[in-house]
Amino acid sequence: MTRNTQRVISRDELLNEVWGYQNYPCTRTVDNHMLKLRQKLEGDPSHPLHFLTVYGRGYKFLPVKRGRRKQPVR
Repeated sequence: MTRNTQRVISRDELLNEVWGYQNYPCTRTVDNHMLKLRQKLEGDPSHPLHFLTVYGRGYKFLPVKRGRRKQPVR
């Protein structure tokens, strides 16, 4: 994801490229790993700034911009 910042990557593509799944049942593997990444790396995992879900398409990664490391006020 860090090599393709701001590009939406589908769950299927992640399953194929990361775990090598060619044929797979309905799986929550990607969702569970994204949750764990958010818990470890986001300041507020319930309002992620970097590991984003794009509804119906997949996930994308937005890197930290220089000088903007604080979480926004919600």
